[in-house]
Amino acid sequence: MLNSELYDLILVKARRVNDTQLRTVIPAELRQMLQSLEHSPFHPWFLETTSSGLTTTVDVDTLDAPEDYLLLVEDTKVWITDSEGTRTRLVRRFHEDIEEAYNGVSSGRPESFDIFRELIYLGPIPNDIYTIGMKYYAKTIPPPDNDLNVSNPWVLEAEDFFITEIARRLQVNYIKDMKVAGELSNTSALLRSELHKYNESRKHVEMDYTVDR
Repeated sequence: MLNSELYDLILVKARRVNDTQLRTVIPAELRQMLQSLEHSPFHPWFLETTSSGLTTTVDVDTLDAPEDYLLLVEDTKVWITDSEGTRTRLVRRFHEDIEEAYNGVSSGRPESFDIFRELIYLGPIPNDIYTIGMKYYAKTIPPPDNDLNVSNPWVLEAEDFFITEIARRLQVNYIKDMKVAGELSNTSALLRSELHKYNESRKHVEMDYTVDR
């Protein structure tokens, strides 16, 4: 499906086919909707990703978290790997505690980490270049109104919910047909519930008890 076709479907669901003026506000509504969804307590499986290219700098105790970082995937671990391929699991501590514990301590192989306000804190200060590996939930980019293929994972994995929820927002914020808005709200709530249930079922099926997760 093309992004422009997604916009067509959103307008159909909102009962405003060919409404060119309403179409222009969809990008802003999508941004707000995704921010709301992705900063809620619920994070579905399709937001999970693995870090790539995260490396420390010698004698620098912080580095930027990935640009799309939301939060770590539950029950997973953060590792560092040195140039010889040796891995060490890092223990999470509050960054203030890390700074206090390693203040004045010589640089060395990191043992602790924290992620706070888009920064990764390490202690001790790295004495070498290490690669950091972690699984985290990633922010997504709102689909633009163009003729490229849809790539947003919410659309790819939860299309009905995505389209219904944005149509609901358009009805509530712009069209204000309360009857239609109510119908869309009920449908969106049902689809959201089904998504939650499916996400939980995947967790049970894919549960992995190995220490390397």
